[in-house]
Amino acid sequence: MRLTIGFHKRMLLAASGVLLTGCLHIAPVPHLEDQRDSKAMAKLMLQFSGQARGLLEKERDVANELKITLDEADNVPPENFRHRFESYADGFISIRDQRRKILVTILTTNYTSPMVLAFQKKTVQLIGDEVKRTDSWVRATQNVKLRSELGRKTVFPEYAALNQQLQGFLALTQENAISTQLNALIEEFRISEDDLK
Repeated sequence: MRLTIGFHKRMLLAASGVLLTGCLHIAPVPHLEDQRDSKAMAKLMLQFSGQARGLLEKERDVANELKITLDEADNVPPENFRHRFESYADGFISIRDQRRKILVTILTTNYTSPMVLAFQKKTVQLIGDEVKRTDSWVRATQNVKLRSELGRKTVFPEYAALNQQLQGFLALTQENAISTQLNALIEEFRISEDDLK
């Protein structure tokens, strides 16, 4: 009998010690405001997730074609060279403009939860970085086209820098900003599939 009482006392002391030292972690339940806003933001980002994936794939495709054309520039006739760069610029402009529309929608949606507002700010920043990157491709392709009209294809300052940037971009396995933030939001607020219906 003494052994049984002693065992129970030791178990109670151990349990109380865990609670006092904070070793037992219980995840806090999000406030109603956080739950409401996080679900609303997740649903909004889910609407754009497919488009965002497609835009990144298209950006990589155009960047790859651009890289190949730069590598083979000496073998491409001047008129064909200029035509290709017009096509690349148009492709990048389309991608950039669609990303800007997504960014404006995310930016102008109102939330009151401080935690969700922080997610919104980070999402806008990451999409903004994608817009800036695409805009840099637009400027670079337009500059190369202008150089080619002046009779130069590869011997100019932008050529080496653009080639290096394209190589670095294509070498990376990238996730689009919307998918990255959507996954983080779902994990942070424990959003289920049912919540997104």
